[in-house]
Amino acid sequence: RIPLPQDITHFRKLAALGEALINWHLGRNDIPPRHRFEGEGEGVVSKIRYESGNIWINRTQRFTDVPKAVWEFEVGAYQVCEKWLRDRRGEALSRAEMQHYRGILVAIAETLSIMTELERVTL
Repeated sequence: RIPLPQDITHFRKLAALGEALINWHLGRNDIPPRHRFEGEGEGVVSKIRYESGNIWINRTQRFTDVPKAVWEFEVGAYQVCEKWLRDRRGEALSRAEMQHYRGILVAIAETLSIMTELERVTL
């Protein structure tokens, strides 16, 4: 649905939120260090699972401090965080890919926050 602004102030709030979404989705923001990649191994994606705030890519390596809502976030018919990793099953993640994935996690968290704010502003 497209929220219609009630006045110029409301329009500016909606525009600012929209701009924030665009910036996160296009990777224009610096990625804060929210999620570490931990564990011993080669970074090969094999058995993907979410458990207690961690996204495990194999038996020994994981991304930390991931809220369940971020892990469960869906676009269309798929879960973004899981699909990105599933598409790389059997491959070792490079440093750039690990950084990119951490950016995805942050962008989803920010998207959820902005969506909540949009709901508040449009009510």
